[in-house]
Amino acid sequence: EPEWCAPERTAVADRRNMAFAGSIVTRGRAKGLVTSTGTATQIGQLSLDVMEDTGGKPPLLLRMERFTRVIALAVLVAAAAIGVIGVTVGDMSLGTVFLFAVALAVSAIPEGLPVAMTVALAVATTRMARRGVIVRRLTAVEGLGSCTLIATDKTGTLTCNELTVRAVQLADGTAFEVSGEGFTPHGHVHHAGHPIEPGAHPQLEDLVRAGVLCNESELHHRDGEWLWHGDAVDVALLSLGHKLGWHRPTALDLHPQVNEIPFEPEHQFAATYHRVDQQIRVFVKGAPERVLAMCAPESMGALDAAGNESVAVELAARGYRVLALADGILPQVISETEAPPGPQDLRLLGFVGMIDPLRPDARQAVQACREAGVAVAMITGDHQVTALAIARDIGLAQDESETTTGAELLDKTPEEIEDIVHRTRVFARVEPRQKLQIVEAARRAGHFVAVTGDGVNDAPALRHANIGVAMGRSGTDVAREASELVLSDDNFATIV
Repeated sequence: EPEWCAPERTAVADRRNMAFAGSIVTRGRAKGLVTSTGTATQIGQLSLDVMEDTGGKPPLLLRMERFTRVIALAVLVAAAAIGVIGVTVGDMSLGTVFLFAVALAVSAIPEGLPVAMTVALAVATTRMARRGVIVRRLTAVEGLGSCTLIATDKTGTLTCNELTVRAVQLADGTAFEVSGEGFTPHGHVHHAGHPIEPGAHPQLEDLVRAGVLCNESELHHRDGEWLWHGDAVDVALLSLGHKLGWHRPTALDLHPQVNEIPFEPEHQFAATYHRVDQQIRVFVKGAPERVLAMCAPESMGALDAAGNESVAVELAARGYRVLALADGILPQVISETEAPPGPQDLRLLGFVGMIDPLRPDARQAVQACREAGVAVAMITGDHQVTALAIARDIGLAQDESETTTGAELLDKTPEEIEDIVHRTRVFARVEPRQKLQIVEAARRAGHFVAVTGDGVNDAPALRHANIGVAMGRSGTDVAREASELVLSDDNFATIV
């Protein structure tokens, strides 16, 4: 956006007029002005942060170093004392005393300790591998057991990294809750605590039908498991459809598609045209403000445009990604070859609220950490509203006063950040360097810190933590190289 401008200290994720090194451009053309190269770029700064220091040592290594210093000092003192006694009392020659002291030192130092430790750690490594934890450095085996603070990422670790429809609000004001986790269509649609049977609510069926038909994804059940392909939003709508008996292949057989307007970010909506009962009906999904502008005022249900927009805002404030759905009848017949007309005078069907849900065992895992005396902090680049919604579910925070954003960490001294770490367990809209600052502040506060992460941006914090835990499935090579442990299933509960 060439005319967009913001304060100099705007968070990296909010700089809409910048294309950062390492970004992937999928389409379009643009002219740009190069402002930074090499290590001066954001990704270059990450590499410098990774190379700066080896970071925190695993607790076992710290204890072993302390133990060897104590042993060395004790042996030195004992050898010196016996040497003095041998010369003054035993009337021994200096050469004999020297040989005796050296022999004593050699015999007292436990040279078998490294071998014994290596065998014990190797056995423990095998046991952890069976539980989905790959140990990259032997000394990190017992690290998680010594941690006092786990700084965890949100997406993919605490959550499924799969969008799920959790709330449906019809145009007439009727609200529904949706159960189930992830893309798999297990669960039900509920109203006032009671499950809704397929076909029992016509207006809900219209909304679900629109979501299934205005769709470009696939969701299949094959060989006992669910397989999907396509955009996460579309797969979530297909999953909702399955819960009420709407399957895309069957729906397309019933209502053949004759044309479409694919989703484009600048359009903020997608539309498909289908033959329904000898008529051409258009089904639309998109951003609430964009879809509401296409709806006829008399077809918006119980509220006007402003009222419906406030409903969408309220859903967004609960941490949901909100989508509006609408349909309408075309007055003329169109063919597959001609460009379809832009949707107008539509009937608003309602809104769906989607969220990346918690992993089923994440809440119990966090509780288990607390009972074991291990604090859990969530550090994410997501918006504060989204982070707070997950934090409420998991029991980390209840309102915004218990969260801290990256903007609030700007210009803070290390001592001030240390104080924030003591009283805050949810950090949102955090930049990579700020995540590193949080980890360093926690270490200064006396914590043994474990950090989880999967991206290149997590590498500095993984490197500087006492224990870096990378994701095996979704993690990047850079994150895995910077870590000591790798979770093969990307699941926070595996840490516990």
